[in-house]
Amino acid sequence: MNLEVVFAHTLALVFVLAGLGAALTALSVRALFATCMGVAGVAACAAVALLASGAGEGALAMALFGVALAPALMLAGVLLSARSAKAIKRGPIWFSAVAAGMVGAVFVWVAPELATAPAPREMDAAAGPWLAALVFVAAVGVVALLGFGERGPFSEPRR
Repeated sequence: MNLEVVFAHTLALVFVLAGLGAALTALSVRALFATCMGVAGVAACAAVALLASGAGEGALAMALFGVALAPALMLAGVLLSARSAKAIKRGPIWFSAVAAGMVGAVFVWVAPELATAPAPREMDAAAGPWLAALVFVAAVGVVALLGFGERGPFSEPRR
């Protein structure tokens, strides 16, 4: 095996393990902001692992959605929620960790079939403006959600 291939696989494995650690951290923290940042950390580690594995398009999609859009939507939800922290859990996070492990096992089980799937056709040139409009509407929606929370600038001042 080529030394570059071994290095790329090792780097991918390191970032998969880092993403697993970030996921367990996101499950166990009490503050909602820390949970949002944990989800962004998982997505960033997954994007780097995909990039090291040679899946550049998948890495870009993971970075755009998981690191940029998902935490913004989660933070908008946090701003709309009441000021509170999650209750202290009485036991370990085993149920959530087992559920996440089962989802990961399904991904590993399906991965060989994804390698043999036919390549998707190129995006039609006419779809570009519609995709840009969709992203613009999503961004406006996030800004609107951030503005009308109990701590947002469009809310009524407290007396």
